[in-house]
Amino acid sequence: MIECNWCKTKVKEGAKVCPNCGKAIWKEKDKKRVKTLGIIVGILFVILFLIVLIILNPKSKAKEMCKEASRVTLEDVYELHAKNVPQAKEKYEGKYFIIEGKLSKVLDNYAKIESKYITADVYFNKKDKEKVNKMKNNEKVIFCGKVDYGLGVNIKDAMLIDKK
Repeated sequence: MIECNWCKTKVKEGAKVCPNCGKAIWKEKDKKRVKTLGIIVGILFVILFLIVLIILNPKSKAKEMCKEASRVTLEDVYELHAKNVPQAKEKYEGKYFIIEGKLSKVLDNYAKIESKYITADVYFNKKDKEKVNKMKNNEKVIFCGKVDYGLGVNIKDAMLIDKK
């Protein structure tokens, strides 16, 4: 006699269905296969979850990129783009730089930062966005982010380096 996997009723050896609960009787080798498959699927899920966390964590990427970033002004970024778009894109676009400016306006998903005569839309990470929201207009900030040319100068993946 063997035991039903579900209701624990004793059934005849070789039975395919339990006469008590009507569910299929699993053989011992089937139980091991299901358990092994469950473990493999669980491990794969954990690995996939960790990969997604690493890929989708812009803060760690920005932090790492900002360690090597050099300083530029918004005017440098804008003026080269106005004179020579391909050269500006090659020099600045998609690269991280440290930039100083003055907070002019905080909106829902970004802040406007002014320099001497240029305003850029700066998209801060979530943690720094909360800090920026607490700051006052005209407060000086130093931040690091990735230059992107849209309708104007945009800085993405930005993180606050310092308040001046």
